[in-house]
Amino acid sequence: MDHKTCKACGRDFSWRKKWENNWEEVKFCSKSCSKINLKSIENLKFLILKTLASENNEIILDQLKLEQDKRLIHSALRLLEIEGKVQLFKNNKKITAQELNAKVRIKGVKA
Repeated sequence: MDHKTCKACGRDFSWRKKWENNWEEVKFCSKSCSKINLKSIENLKFLILKTLASENNEIILDQLKLEQDKRLIHSALRLLEIEGKVQLFKNNKKITAQELNAKVRIKGVKA
């Protein structure tokens, strides 16, 4: 079974019968993700990395004073995690973006 990563939310999704004729062209896991402006996700990723750089490479999710929907912030963090640019921690234990909440610590990954 084929899998892809959604370009908007960063979640994995699997092939579905309705996509059998255009699977190569499918970029999003759902209709709601296809409506997300990818430019806004890229801008959020940039802002998160910029904030990390100015805060000694570590911030708490609550401290991100972003006006965007929490879902978009989580999507941006999930994509940054997949790209290997951030790591997420809760109670000093590394977690995945699926376990995000307000008390999560975000650390930049040094290249």
